[in-house]
Amino acid sequence: MHKKTTTFSNLNLVKCLFLKKNKSMKKFIFLLIIGTLSPAMIYCQEDNTIKLNPPLNDVIIYLTGAQLRYKVNVNLVKGRNVVVFENFAPGLNPQSIKIRAEENATVLSISNKVTSSPVENEIQKHTRINDSIKLITKKISIINDEKNALTVQKEMLLKNQSLGGQSTGVNVAELQKAADFYQLRIFDINKRLSDLATETDTQTALLSGLQRKADEINAKLNISRSEVSLLINANNTQATSLDVSYVVNDAGWMPYYDLKCDDISQPITLNYRAKAYNNTGIDWNDVSLILSTTDPSLNISVPELKTWYLTNYVSQVNYGKSGWYNQAVTDNLENKETQKAEGKTQQQSVKTKQIEVPELSFDFNIKNYYTLPSDAKPYIVDIEEHSVKAGYRYVCVPVVEKSAFLMACINDWEELNLVEGYANVYLNGTYVGQSYINPNEIADTLQISLGRDSRIQVDRVKLKDFSSRVLIGTKRKATYVYELSIKNNRTSPVNIEIQDQIPVSNSQEIEITVDEVSAAEHNPLTGFLKWNYTIDTGKVLSLKVGYTVKYPKSYSVPMKRMRALNCPSF
Repeated sequence: MHKKTTTFSNLNLVKCLFLKKNKSMKKFIFLLIIGTLSPAMIYCQEDNTIKLNPPLNDVIIYLTGAQLRYKVNVNLVKGRNVVVFENFAPGLNPQSIKIRAEENATVLSISNKVTSSPVENEIQKHTRINDSIKLITKKISIINDEKNALTVQKEMLLKNQSLGGQSTGVNVAELQKAADFYQLRIFDINKRLSDLATETDTQTALLSGLQRKADEINAKLNISRSEVSLLINANNTQATSLDVSYVVNDAGWMPYYDLKCDDISQPITLNYRAKAYNNTGIDWNDVSLILSTTDPSLNISVPELKTWYLTNYVSQVNYGKSGWYNQAVTDNLENKETQKAEGKTQQQSVKTKQIEVPELSFDFNIKNYYTLPSDAKPYIVDIEEHSVKAGYRYVCVPVVEKSAFLMACINDWEELNLVEGYANVYLNGTYVGQSYINPNEIADTLQISLGRDSRIQVDRVKLKDFSSRVLIGTKRKATYVYELSIKNNRTSPVNIEIQDQIPVSNSQEIEITVDEVSAAEHNPLTGFLKWNYTIDTGKVLSLKVGYTVKYPKSYSVPMKRMRALNCPSF
Protein backbone atom coordinates (compact mmCIF):
# COMPACT_ATOMS: atom_id res chain seq x y z
CA MET A 1 0.00 0.00 0.00
CA HIS A 2 1.32 3.44 -0.92
CA LYS A 3 0.44 6.72 0.73
CA LYS A 4 -0.25 9.64 -1.56
CA THR A 5 1.94 12.69 -1.40
CA THR A 6 0.68 15.15 1.19
CA THR A 7 -0.87 18.38 -0.19
CA PHE A 8 -0.45 21.62 1.78
CA SER A 9 -2.98 24.44 1.65
CA ASN A 10 -0.37 27.16 1.41
CA LEU A 11 1.31 25.85 -1.75
CA ASN A 12 -0.81 28.05 -4.04
CA LEU A 13 0.23 31.13 -2.08
CA VAL A 14 3.86 30.14 -2.42
CA LYS A 15 3.39 29.64 -6.16
CA CYS A 16 2.05 33.19 -6.53
CA LEU A 17 4.97 34.57 -4.63
CA PHE A 18 7.33 32.74 -6.93
CA LEU A 19 5.73 34.33 -9.97
CA LYS A 20 5.92 37.84 -8.59
CA LYS A 21 9.33 37.89 -6.95
CA ASN A 22 12.76 37.66 -8.40
CA LYS A 23 14.84 34.52 -8.45
CA SER A 24 16.68 35.24 -5.18
CA MET A 25 13.41 35.81 -3.37
CA LYS A 26 12.06 32.56 -4.84
CA LYS A 27 15.08 30.68 -3.54
CA PHE A 28 14.73 32.20 -0.07
CA ILE A 29 11.02 31.35 0.27
CA PHE A 30 11.62 27.82 -1.02
CA LEU A 31 14.28 27.18 1.60
CA LEU A 32 12.02 28.68 4.27
CA ILE A 33 9.15 26.35 3.36
CA ILE A 34 11.41 23.29 3.29
CA GLY A 35 12.84 24.23 6.65
CA THR A 36 9.40 24.39 8.27
CA LEU A 37 8.36 20.94 7.09
CA SER A 38 8.78 18.22 9.70
CA PRO A 39 10.75 15.05 8.92
CA ALA A 40 7.51 13.08 9.25
CA MET A 41 5.98 15.15 6.42
CA ILE A 42 8.93 14.44 4.20
CA TYR A 43 9.05 10.73 5.05
CA CYS A 44 5.38 10.20 4.45
CA GLN A 45 5.82 10.74 0.70
CA GLU A 46 5.32 7.41 -1.10
CA ASP A 47 6.15 5.36 2.03
CA ASN A 48 5.23 1.69 1.90
CA THR A 49 3.13 0.98 5.03
CA ILE A 50 3.00 -2.52 6.53
CA LYS A 51 0.83 -3.31 9.55
CA LEU A 52 1.74 -6.41 11.57
CA ASN A 53 0.36 -8.34 14.53
CA PRO A 54 3.05 -11.00 14.94
CA PRO A 55 2.94 -13.82 17.50
CA LEU A 56 5.27 -13.65 20.47
CA ASN A 57 8.35 -15.86 19.97
CA ASP A 58 10.12 -15.97 23.31
CA VAL A 59 10.28 -14.23 26.66
CA ILE A 60 13.14 -13.53 29.04
CA ILE A 61 11.60 -13.34 32.51
CA TYR A 62 13.60 -11.39 35.06
CA LEU A 63 12.99 -11.56 38.79
CA THR A 64 11.07 -8.33 38.20
CA GLY A 65 10.15 -7.55 34.62
CA ALA A 66 10.38 -9.35 31.30
CA GLN A 67 11.73 -8.89 27.79
CA LEU A 68 9.30 -9.85 25.02
CA ARG A 69 10.86 -10.79 21.68
CA TYR A 70 9.33 -11.10 18.20
CA LYS A 71 10.79 -12.33 14.91
CA VAL A 72 8.92 -11.56 11.68
CA ASN A 73 9.60 -11.51 7.94
CA VAL A 74 8.42 -8.44 5.98
CA ASN A 75 8.44 -7.56 2.28
CA LEU A 76 10.07 -4.18 1.84
CA VAL A 77 10.09 -2.05 -1.26
CA LYS A 78 13.08 -0.04 -2.35
CA GLY A 79 13.14 3.20 -0.39
CA ARG A 80 11.28 4.14 2.77
CA ASN A 81 8.91 1.70 4.49
CA VAL A 82 6.74 2.19 7.57
CA VAL A 83 6.35 -1.04 9.59
CA VAL A 84 3.70 -0.82 12.30
CA PHE A 85 3.44 -3.37 15.15
CA GLU A 86 -0.11 -3.03 16.49
CA ASN A 87 -0.39 -5.38 19.47
CA PHE A 88 2.51 -4.77 21.84
CA ALA A 89 2.15 -4.61 25.63
CA PRO A 90 0.76 -1.25 26.83
CA GLY A 91 3.34 -0.90 29.60
CA LEU A 92 6.43 -1.31 27.47
CA ASN A 93 9.44 0.85 28.22
CA PRO A 94 10.05 2.97 25.08
CA GLN A 95 13.76 3.23 25.91
CA SER A 96 14.04 -0.57 25.89
CA ILE A 97 12.86 -1.11 22.29
CA LYS A 98 15.54 -2.91 20.27
CA ILE A 99 15.41 -3.55 16.51
CA ARG A 100 17.69 -5.75 14.45
CA ALA A 101 17.27 -5.81 10.69
CA GLU A 102 19.10 -7.74 8.00
CA GLU A 103 21.67 -6.16 5.72
CA ASN A 104 20.54 -3.68 3.08
CA ALA A 105 17.84 -2.35 5.44
CA THR A 106 18.35 0.55 7.84
CA VAL A 107 16.05 1.61 10.68
CA LEU A 108 15.76 5.40 10.43
CA SER A 109 13.42 6.08 13.37
CA ILE A 110 11.26 4.45 16.02
CA SER A 111 8.09 5.84 17.57
CA ASN A 112 5.37 4.39 19.77
CA LYS A 113 1.94 5.33 21.08
CA VAL A 114 -0.66 3.74 23.31
CA THR A 115 -3.97 2.90 21.65
CA SER A 116 -7.26 1.61 22.98
CA SER A 117 -9.34 -0.37 20.53
CA PRO A 118 -11.52 -3.46 20.64
CA VAL A 119 -9.74 -6.76 20.19
CA GLU A 120 -11.36 -8.62 17.30
CA ASN A 121 -11.28 -12.12 18.76
CA GLU A 122 -12.59 -10.83 22.09
CA ILE A 123 -15.49 -9.12 20.29
CA GLN A 124 -16.42 -12.42 18.66
CA LYS A 125 -16.25 -14.22 22.01
CA HIS A 126 -18.37 -11.50 23.60
CA THR A 127 -21.02 -11.87 20.88
CA ARG A 128 -21.18 -15.65 21.24
CA ILE A 129 -21.40 -15.53 25.02
CA ASN A 130 -24.10 -12.85 24.96
CA ASP A 131 -26.13 -14.98 22.55
CA SER A 132 -25.76 -17.95 24.90
CA ILE A 133 -26.78 -15.83 27.89
CA LYS A 134 -29.93 -14.69 26.05
CA LEU A 135 -30.79 -18.29 25.11
CA ILE A 136 -30.34 -19.64 28.64
CA THR A 137 -32.23 -16.70 30.14
CA LYS A 138 -35.15 -17.49 27.80
CA LYS A 139 -35.01 -21.17 28.82
CA ILE A 140 -35.14 -20.26 32.51
CA SER A 141 -38.11 -17.96 31.83
CA ILE A 142 -40.00 -20.78 30.03
CA ILE A 143 -39.23 -23.18 32.88
CA ASN A 144 -40.52 -20.69 35.44
CA ASP A 145 -43.74 -20.21 33.42
CA GLU A 146 -44.31 -23.96 33.35
CA LYS A 147 -43.60 -24.23 37.10
CA ASN A 148 -46.13 -21.49 37.83
CA ALA A 149 -48.76 -23.16 35.63
CA LEU A 150 -48.24 -26.53 37.29
CA THR A 151 -48.42 -24.98 40.75
CA VAL A 152 -51.77 -23.34 39.92
CA GLN A 153 -53.05 -26.61 38.46
CA LYS A 154 -52.00 -28.50 41.59
CA GLU A 155 -53.82 -26.01 43.82
CA MET A 156 -57.00 -26.34 41.71
CA LEU A 157 -56.86 -30.14 41.91
CA LEU A 158 -56.53 -30.06 45.67
CA LYS A 159 -59.57 -27.74 45.94
CA ASN A 160 -61.65 -29.85 43.55
CA GLN A 161 -60.71 -32.99 45.47
CA SER A 162 -62.15 -31.43 48.63
CA LEU A 163 -65.33 -30.34 46.82
CA GLY A 164 -65.80 -33.84 45.36
CA GLY A 165 -65.73 -35.33 48.79
CA GLN A 166 -68.56 -33.02 49.89
CA SER A 167 -70.89 -33.77 46.91
CA THR A 168 -74.08 -35.71 47.39
CA GLY A 169 -75.34 -38.48 45.13
CA VAL A 170 -71.87 -39.73 44.24
CA ASN A 171 -71.44 -43.47 44.52
CA VAL A 172 -68.36 -45.22 45.89
CA ALA A 173 -67.05 -46.29 42.47
CA GLU A 174 -67.11 -42.77 41.10
CA LEU A 175 -65.53 -41.43 44.25
CA GLN A 176 -62.71 -44.02 44.01
CA LYS A 177 -62.18 -43.18 40.34
CA ALA A 178 -61.93 -39.49 41.17
CA ALA A 179 -59.51 -40.17 44.04
CA ASP A 180 -57.27 -42.25 41.77
CA PHE A 181 -57.26 -39.47 39.16
CA TYR A 182 -56.31 -36.79 41.69
CA GLN A 183 -53.56 -38.96 43.16
CA LEU A 184 -52.05 -39.84 39.79
CA ARG A 185 -52.22 -36.29 38.44
CA ILE A 186 -50.76 -34.71 41.55
CA PHE A 187 -47.96 -37.32 41.46
CA ASP A 188 -47.18 -36.40 37.85
CA ILE A 189 -47.21 -32.68 38.67
CA ASN A 190 -44.86 -33.14 41.65
CA LYS A 191 -42.46 -35.21 39.52
CA ARG A 192 -42.47 -32.61 36.77
CA LEU A 193 -41.90 -29.79 39.29
CA SER A 194 -38.91 -31.72 40.69
CA ASP A 195 -37.46 -32.18 37.19
CA LEU A 196 -37.97 -28.51 36.44
CA ALA A 197 -36.23 -27.51 39.69
CA THR A 198 -33.21 -29.63 38.70
CA GLU A 199 -33.20 -28.10 35.22
CA THR A 200 -33.43 -24.62 36.75
CA ASP A 201 -30.34 -25.32 38.90
CA THR A 202 -28.44 -26.59 35.84
CA GLN A 203 -29.33 -23.63 33.66
CA THR A 204 -28.63 -21.16 36.49
CA ALA A 205 -25.16 -22.64 36.99
CA LEU A 206 -24.49 -22.37 33.24
CA LEU A 207 -25.73 -18.78 33.27
CA SER A 208 -23.44 -17.87 36.18
CA GLY A 209 -20.44 -19.35 34.38
CA LEU A 210 -21.25 -17.46 31.19
CA GLN A 211 -21.72 -14.21 33.09
CA ARG A 212 -18.29 -14.63 34.70
CA LYS A 213 -16.75 -15.20 31.27
CA ALA A 214 -18.63 -12.18 29.95
CA ASP A 215 -17.21 -10.04 32.76
CA GLU A 216 -13.69 -11.24 31.94
CA ILE A 217 -14.13 -10.45 28.25
CA ASN A 218 -15.64 -7.03 28.98
CA ALA A 219 -12.39 -6.13 30.70
CA LYS A 220 -10.50 -7.00 27.49
CA LEU A 221 -12.80 -5.40 24.96
CA ASN A 222 -11.13 -2.01 25.01
CA ILE A 223 -7.77 -3.01 26.35
CA SER A 224 -4.83 -0.70 25.84
CA ARG A 225 -2.08 -1.66 23.44
CA SER A 226 1.20 -0.13 22.39
CA GLU A 227 1.70 0.58 18.71
CA VAL A 228 5.34 0.74 17.60
CA SER A 229 6.17 2.26 14.19
CA LEU A 230 9.49 1.77 12.39
CA LEU A 231 10.72 3.88 9.49
CA ILE A 232 12.99 1.58 7.48
CA ASN A 233 14.98 2.37 4.35
CA ALA A 234 15.62 -0.59 2.04
CA ASN A 235 18.32 -0.56 -0.64
CA ASN A 236 16.27 -2.95 -2.75
CA THR A 237 12.84 -4.54 -2.91
CA GLN A 238 13.42 -7.53 -0.65
CA ALA A 239 12.17 -9.83 2.06
CA THR A 240 13.74 -8.86 5.36
CA SER A 241 13.79 -10.46 8.77
CA LEU A 242 13.18 -8.19 11.78
CA ASP A 243 13.98 -8.99 15.40
CA VAL A 244 12.07 -6.73 17.78
CA SER A 245 12.16 -6.73 21.58
CA TYR A 246 11.11 -4.55 24.49
CA VAL A 247 10.99 -4.67 28.30
CA VAL A 248 7.88 -4.54 30.51
CA ASN A 249 7.58 -4.41 34.29
CA ASP A 250 4.44 -6.43 35.09
CA ALA A 251 6.02 -9.89 35.13
CA GLY A 252 8.57 -11.85 37.12
CA TRP A 253 9.57 -15.11 38.74
CA MET A 254 10.66 -16.47 42.09
CA PRO A 255 12.62 -19.66 42.73
CA TYR A 256 11.51 -22.60 44.77
CA TYR A 257 12.69 -26.16 45.12
CA ASP A 258 11.51 -29.72 45.57
CA LEU A 259 13.95 -31.80 47.61
CA LYS A 260 13.41 -35.56 47.52
CA CYS A 261 15.26 -38.17 49.54
CA ASP A 262 14.22 -41.81 49.10
CA ASP A 263 16.98 -43.29 51.25
CA ILE A 264 19.98 -41.96 53.15
CA SER A 265 22.20 -44.23 51.06
CA GLN A 266 21.08 -42.52 47.83
CA PRO A 267 21.77 -39.09 46.32
CA ILE A 268 19.26 -36.35 46.96
CA THR A 269 17.08 -35.15 44.05
CA LEU A 270 16.85 -31.37 43.75
CA ASN A 271 14.17 -30.07 41.40
CA TYR A 272 14.92 -26.43 40.62
CA ARG A 273 11.59 -24.77 39.79
CA ALA A 274 10.04 -21.34 39.54
CA LYS A 275 6.75 -19.58 40.02
CA ALA A 276 6.36 -17.15 37.14
CA TYR A 277 3.59 -14.64 36.51
CA ASN A 278 2.45 -12.48 33.62
CA ASN A 279 0.37 -9.33 34.06
CA THR A 280 1.53 -7.46 30.97
CA GLY A 281 -1.80 -7.38 29.13
CA ILE A 282 -0.42 -9.79 26.51
CA ASP A 283 -1.01 -13.54 26.80
CA TRP A 284 2.14 -15.62 26.32
CA ASN A 285 0.96 -18.56 24.23
CA ASP A 286 3.32 -21.50 23.72
CA VAL A 287 6.50 -19.44 24.01
CA SER A 288 10.10 -20.24 24.72
CA LEU A 289 11.20 -19.04 28.17
CA ILE A 290 14.47 -17.91 29.69
CA LEU A 291 14.58 -17.21 33.42
CA SER A 292 17.27 -14.68 34.27
CA THR A 293 18.76 -13.08 37.38
CA THR A 294 19.86 -10.06 35.31
CA ASP A 295 18.59 -6.65 36.36
CA PRO A 296 16.78 -5.21 33.28
CA SER A 297 17.05 -1.69 34.72
CA LEU A 298 20.83 -1.70 34.35
CA ASN A 299 22.15 0.67 31.68
CA ILE A 300 24.88 0.03 29.13
CA SER A 301 27.58 1.80 31.12
CA VAL A 302 30.54 -0.11 32.50
CA PRO A 303 29.77 -1.21 36.10
CA GLU A 304 31.54 0.72 38.82
CA LEU A 305 33.15 -1.27 41.62
CA LYS A 306 32.38 -0.38 45.21
CA THR A 307 34.18 -1.42 48.37
CA TRP A 308 33.21 -4.96 49.38
CA TYR A 309 32.87 -5.32 53.16
CA LEU A 310 32.71 -8.73 54.82
CA THR A 311 30.46 -8.94 57.88
CA ASN A 312 28.71 -11.60 59.91
CA TYR A 313 25.54 -12.46 57.98
CA VAL A 314 22.31 -12.45 59.97
CA SER A 315 19.33 -14.09 58.31
CA GLN A 316 16.19 -11.98 57.95
CA VAL A 317 14.01 -15.03 57.28
CA ASN A 318 11.25 -15.74 59.79
CA TYR A 319 11.62 -19.32 60.96
CA GLY A 320 9.31 -21.20 63.24
CA LYS A 321 10.08 -24.04 65.58
CA SER A 322 12.74 -26.48 64.43
CA GLY A 323 13.85 -24.25 61.59
CA TRP A 324 10.83 -24.78 59.41
CA TYR A 325 9.66 -21.77 57.48
CA ASN A 326 6.24 -20.59 58.60
CA GLN A 327 5.84 -17.26 56.84
CA ALA A 328 4.18 -18.84 53.80
CA VAL A 329 1.05 -19.67 55.76
CA THR A 330 0.92 -16.17 57.20
CA ASP A 331 1.32 -14.56 53.77
CA ASN A 332 -1.40 -16.78 52.34
CA LEU A 333 -3.84 -15.84 55.08
CA GLU A 334 -2.99 -12.15 54.75
CA ASN A 335 -3.57 -12.24 50.98
CA LYS A 336 -6.93 -13.97 51.43
CA GLU A 337 -8.04 -11.46 54.03
CA THR A 338 -6.90 -8.57 51.83
CA GLN A 339 -8.75 -9.89 48.81
CA LYS A 340 -11.84 -10.51 50.93
CA ALA A 341 -11.75 -7.00 52.34
CA GLU A 342 -11.15 -5.35 48.96
CA GLY A 343 -13.51 -7.65 47.09
CA LYS A 344 -10.89 -8.32 44.42
CA THR A 345 -10.71 -11.60 42.61
CA GLN A 346 -9.14 -10.69 39.27
CA GLN A 347 -6.06 -8.82 38.11
CA GLN A 348 -4.51 -8.69 41.53
CA SER A 349 -1.37 -6.68 41.92
CA VAL A 350 1.60 -8.87 42.72
CA LYS A 351 3.54 -8.18 45.90
CA THR A 352 7.31 -8.15 45.65
CA LYS A 353 10.01 -8.84 48.17
CA GLN A 354 13.74 -8.30 48.11
CA ILE A 355 16.08 -11.26 47.81
CA GLU A 356 19.83 -11.45 47.27
CA VAL A 357 21.34 -13.04 44.17
CA PRO A 358 24.95 -13.53 43.04
CA GLU A 359 26.61 -10.46 41.52
CA LEU A 360 27.34 -12.41 38.35
CA SER A 361 24.00 -12.97 36.62
CA PHE A 362 22.99 -16.26 35.03
CA ASP A 363 20.19 -17.48 32.77
CA PHE A 364 18.17 -20.67 32.74
CA ASN A 365 17.06 -21.84 29.28
CA ILE A 366 13.77 -23.69 29.77
CA LYS A 367 13.46 -26.82 27.63
CA ASN A 368 9.68 -26.91 27.21
CA TYR A 369 7.32 -24.29 25.78
CA TYR A 370 4.90 -22.63 28.20
CA THR A 371 1.64 -20.69 28.08
CA LEU A 372 1.23 -17.93 30.68
CA PRO A 373 -2.01 -15.92 30.46
CA SER A 374 -1.96 -12.30 31.50
CA ASP A 375 -3.82 -12.84 34.78
CA ALA A 376 -1.14 -12.16 37.45
CA LYS A 377 -1.43 -15.76 38.70
CA PRO A 378 1.69 -17.82 39.49
CA TYR A 379 2.45 -20.68 37.10
CA ILE A 380 4.95 -23.46 37.73
CA VAL A 381 7.97 -23.59 35.43
CA ASP A 382 10.44 -26.49 35.64
CA ILE A 383 14.02 -25.24 35.41
CA GLU A 384 16.44 -28.09 36.10
CA GLU A 385 16.70 -31.37 37.95
CA HIS A 386 19.88 -32.39 39.74
CA SER A 387 20.90 -35.66 41.35
CA VAL A 388 23.22 -34.43 44.07
CA LYS A 389 25.60 -36.48 46.20
CA ALA A 390 24.89 -35.83 49.82
CA GLY A 391 26.13 -36.93 53.20
CA TYR A 392 23.55 -37.51 55.90
CA ARG A 393 23.54 -36.97 59.61
CA TYR A 394 21.03 -36.46 62.40
CA VAL A 395 20.65 -33.54 64.79
CA CYS A 396 18.56 -33.53 67.95
CA VAL A 397 17.95 -30.89 70.62
CA PRO A 398 16.17 -32.79 73.43
CA VAL A 399 15.96 -29.75 75.71
CA VAL A 400 13.59 -28.16 73.14
CA GLU A 401 12.03 -31.07 71.24
CA LYS A 402 12.23 -34.84 71.58
CA SER A 403 12.80 -35.53 67.88
CA ALA A 404 15.74 -36.29 65.63
CA PHE A 405 16.04 -34.32 62.39
CA LEU A 406 17.68 -35.75 59.29
CA MET A 407 20.13 -33.33 57.65
CA ALA A 408 21.45 -33.59 54.10
CA CYS A 409 24.94 -32.15 53.62
CA ILE A 410 25.90 -31.08 50.06
CA ASN A 411 29.44 -29.98 49.26
CA ASP A 412 29.40 -28.87 45.59
CA TRP A 413 26.39 -26.60 45.96
CA GLU A 414 27.94 -23.54 44.24
CA GLU A 415 27.64 -25.26 40.84
CA LEU A 416 23.83 -25.33 41.22
CA ASN A 417 23.35 -21.52 40.85
CA LEU A 418 20.96 -21.44 43.79
CA VAL A 419 18.82 -18.41 44.55
CA GLU A 420 17.25 -18.13 47.99
CA GLY A 421 13.75 -19.51 48.14
CA TYR A 422 11.35 -22.02 49.65
CA ALA A 423 11.97 -25.75 49.48
CA ASN A 424 9.30 -28.44 49.66
CA VAL A 425 10.85 -31.48 51.33
CA TYR A 426 9.88 -35.09 50.58
CA LEU A 427 11.26 -38.02 52.57
CA ASN A 428 10.61 -41.57 51.34
CA GLY A 429 7.87 -40.24 49.02
CA THR A 430 6.07 -38.35 51.82
CA TYR A 431 5.82 -34.59 52.08
CA VAL A 432 7.33 -33.64 55.44
CA GLY A 433 7.28 -29.84 55.35
CA GLN A 434 8.80 -26.68 53.94
CA SER A 435 12.28 -25.37 54.52
CA TYR A 436 14.20 -22.39 53.18
CA ILE A 437 17.44 -22.31 51.19
CA ASN A 438 19.57 -19.22 51.59
CA PRO A 439 22.99 -19.44 49.88
CA ASN A 440 24.21 -16.49 51.98
CA GLU A 441 24.05 -18.66 55.08
CA ILE A 442 26.05 -21.49 53.52
CA ALA A 443 29.68 -22.02 54.43
CA ASP A 444 31.50 -24.90 52.78
CA THR A 445 28.52 -27.25 53.04
CA LEU A 446 24.87 -26.73 52.20
CA GLN A 447 22.84 -28.28 55.03
CA ILE A 448 19.16 -28.96 54.43
CA SER A 449 16.77 -30.29 57.04
CA LEU A 450 14.73 -33.22 55.71
CA GLY A 451 12.43 -33.35 58.71
CA ARG A 452 11.89 -35.65 61.66
CA ASP A 453 12.76 -39.35 61.66
CA SER A 454 10.46 -41.26 64.01
CA ARG A 455 12.81 -44.26 63.93
CA ILE A 456 15.25 -42.32 66.13
CA GLN A 457 13.81 -42.15 69.63
CA VAL A 458 14.89 -39.15 71.72
CA ASP A 459 14.11 -38.55 75.38
CA ARG A 460 15.20 -36.22 78.17
CA VAL A 461 14.07 -36.83 81.76
CA LYS A 462 14.97 -35.27 85.09
CA LEU A 463 16.51 -37.73 87.53
CA LYS A 464 14.63 -37.00 90.74
CA ASP A 465 16.98 -39.06 92.91
CA PHE A 466 19.85 -36.80 91.93
CA SER A 467 17.96 -33.52 91.90
CA SER A 468 17.19 -31.45 94.98
CA ARG A 469 16.36 -28.00 96.29
CA VAL A 470 17.53 -26.95 99.79
CA LEU A 471 17.84 -23.76 101.85
CA ILE A 472 21.34 -23.00 103.16
CA GLY A 473 21.43 -19.85 105.30
CA THR A 474 20.27 -16.95 103.16
CA LYS A 475 20.62 -18.84 99.86
CA ARG A 476 18.80 -21.53 98.02
CA LYS A 477 20.69 -24.35 96.39
CA ALA A 478 19.05 -26.24 93.55
CA THR A 479 20.63 -29.24 91.83
CA TYR A 480 19.34 -30.63 88.55
CA VAL A 481 20.42 -33.78 86.74
CA TYR A 482 18.95 -34.85 83.41
CA GLU A 483 19.44 -38.02 81.41
CA LEU A 484 19.41 -37.90 77.63
CA SER A 485 18.71 -41.13 75.75
CA ILE A 486 18.83 -41.68 71.98
CA LYS A 487 17.83 -45.05 70.52
CA ASN A 488 18.54 -46.07 66.93
CA ASN A 489 15.69 -48.18 65.54
CA ARG A 490 16.94 -47.97 61.97
CA THR A 491 18.49 -50.91 60.14
CA SER A 492 21.85 -49.12 59.78
CA PRO A 493 24.15 -47.08 62.06
CA VAL A 494 23.51 -43.32 62.23
CA ASN A 495 25.71 -40.31 62.84
CA ILE A 496 24.02 -37.90 65.19
CA GLU A 497 24.77 -34.54 66.79
CA ILE A 498 23.15 -33.95 70.20
CA GLN A 499 22.69 -30.43 71.53
CA ASP A 500 21.78 -29.30 75.04
CA GLN A 501 22.64 -26.46 77.35
CA ILE A 502 23.63 -25.29 80.82
CA PRO A 503 21.99 -22.04 82.00
CA VAL A 504 24.22 -18.96 82.12
CA SER A 505 23.99 -16.38 84.90
CA ASN A 506 23.63 -12.71 84.13
CA SER A 507 23.73 -11.70 87.81
CA GLN A 508 26.53 -11.81 90.37
CA GLU A 509 24.03 -13.08 92.94
CA ILE A 510 23.25 -16.19 90.91
CA GLU A 511 25.98 -18.83 90.86
CA ILE A 512 25.95 -21.78 88.47
CA THR A 513 28.21 -24.79 88.79
CA VAL A 514 28.59 -27.42 86.08
CA ASP A 515 28.43 -30.90 87.64
CA GLU A 516 28.10 -33.31 84.70
CA VAL A 517 28.24 -32.94 80.90
CA SER A 518 29.38 -36.44 79.79
CA ALA A 519 32.46 -35.17 77.95
CA ALA A 520 30.46 -32.70 75.85
CA GLU A 521 31.93 -29.73 74.02
CA HIS A 522 30.98 -26.92 76.42
CA ASN A 523 30.93 -23.24 75.56
CA PRO A 524 30.92 -21.44 78.95
CA LEU A 525 29.87 -18.13 77.38
CA THR A 526 26.67 -19.48 75.84
CA GLY A 527 26.20 -22.60 77.95
CA PHE A 528 25.75 -24.71 74.81
CA LEU A 529 26.66 -28.41 74.90
CA LYS A 530 27.35 -30.58 71.85
CA TRP A 531 28.12 -34.27 71.29
CA ASN A 532 28.79 -36.20 68.07
CA TYR A 533 28.29 -39.97 68.11
CA THR A 534 27.67 -42.93 65.84
CA ILE A 535 24.91 -45.16 67.21
CA ASP A 536 24.69 -48.73 65.99
CA THR A 537 21.43 -50.42 65.03
CA GLY A 538 19.24 -51.13 68.06
CA LYS A 539 21.63 -49.42 70.49
CA VAL A 540 20.84 -46.69 73.03
CA LEU A 541 23.13 -43.76 73.79
CA SER A 542 22.80 -42.32 77.31
CA LEU A 543 24.20 -38.94 78.40
CA LYS A 544 23.89 -36.89 81.58
CA VAL A 545 23.66 -33.16 82.13
CA GLY A 546 23.90 -31.83 85.68
CA TYR A 547 24.29 -28.40 87.24
CA THR A 548 23.79 -26.57 90.53
CA VAL A 549 22.30 -23.10 91.01
CA LYS A 550 22.77 -20.93 94.14
CA TYR A 551 20.80 -17.70 94.58
CA PRO A 552 19.38 -15.52 97.39
CA LYS A 553 16.21 -16.95 98.92
CA SER A 554 14.46 -13.64 98.19
CA TYR A 555 14.99 -14.21 94.44
CA SER A 556 12.46 -15.89 92.19
CA VAL A 557 14.48 -17.73 89.58
CA PRO A 558 12.46 -19.67 86.96
CA MET A 559 14.20 -22.97 86.29
CA LYS A 560 12.08 -24.08 83.35
CA ARG A 561 12.41 -23.03 79.75
CA MET A 562 9.23 -21.35 78.50
CA ARG A 563 7.85 -20.72 75.05
CA ALA A 564 4.94 -18.67 73.75
CA LEU A 565 2.01 -20.23 71.85
CA ASN A 566 -1.38 -18.91 70.82
CA CYS A 567 -4.61 -20.21 72.29
CA PRO A 568 -8.28 -19.16 72.22
CA SER A 569 -9.29 -16.29 74.47
CA PHE A 570 -12.86 -16.59 75.79
